Amino acid sequence: MRVAGKRRLATVAATVVAAGLLAVVAPSPAQAAPGEVWLDEDSSGDWDTFYQNPSGCYNDTNEYVARVANRTNDNVFTFASRDCNSDVFDTIPPGGEVQAPPVPGWSFLVF
Repeated sequence: MRVAGKRRLATVAATVVAAGLLAVVAPSPAQAAPGEVWLDEDSSGDWDTFYQNPSGCYNDTNEYVARVANRTNDNVFTFASRDCNSDVFDTIPPGGEVQAPPVPGWSFLVF
């Protein structure tokens, strides 16, 4: 009986330690990238739309977007398809600017 009790205590202690370690090393939920992603929708040179503190995949809702500017501290990835489910079209580093994919229905992703 004493051995079984010690085993139970050891099992409980190991479970508590494992749970504590998991809480320390578990990944945190996704954080938004501080800053903005800007879109020039009509080639006017003016920035028409922006997404503040973006996180995740965004689908283009406009027929035409000329340029995309990354004003966050993370890379922005553009895709020539909706829902960020094709090969990466372009990678925009922080502070960078690129031509948008030349197709309607493109998307971009920020981690």
